[in-house]
Amino acid sequence: SGNICRCGAYSNIIEAITEVAQDTV
Repeated sequence: SGNICRCGAYSNIIEAITEVAQDTV
């Protein structure tokens, strides 16, 4: 079950990083 939780958070983190990356560039 721990992996499932991390998987959901990982997805959100990727989205956040993508947004920041686009903002920076």
